[in-house]
Amino acid sequence: QTTLAGSRVRTSVRDIGASIAIITEEYLEDTGAVDGESLLANVGNVEVGGSLGNFANSGGGTGTQETRENPQRGQRIRGLVSAITTRDYFQTDIPFDSYNTTRVTVNRGPNSILFGLRSPGGVINNTSAKAQIGTDTGQVRFRVDHRGGHRESLNVNKTIIEDRLAIRVAMLHENIKWQQEPANESD
Repeated sequence: QTTLAGSRVRTSVRDIGASIAIITEEYLEDTGAVDGESLLANVGNVEVGGSLGNFANSGGGTGTQETRENPQRGQRIRGLVSAITTRDYFQTDIPFDSYNTTRVTVNRGPNSILFGLRSPGGVINNTSAKAQIGTDTGQVRFRVDHRGGHRESLNVNKTIIEDRLAIRVAMLHENIKWQQEPANESD
């Protein structure tokens, strides 16, 4: 219900005049989205490259090469340019994944300048999972697909010292297989 994306101050989403999409952990789970490509294909005003998208990113320069080297940047917001990707509002090229993500905020448009970033496309911020004091949780997920690929993740939060220290462990093992043999990807 609140975000930093509209004004750099914790503000109620209903009071922000900017175009913002907030994707929760539950939405990621419900849609089966695990990364930027599979998530952004379901977000309004976003074109995404790759097998799930409708955007080639081949217009001049090193567009297609950049998409292969950094698939998270293979997107375009409102038909303009790709958004800056951040993790907890620090600019990064490290792709996000649902196993260690609690929320993704897509801030469409030039208000990315509020964060000292320079993209008229906006900002895509990944909020990473953090240790929470006073909460002991654990989750194991298994996922298989029709081509023999699989994905396993573990997410554990444990309070070590009451009211003082907690630890969180998030782990992933994934093997994606495509129709063309022997193409695959392991994380």
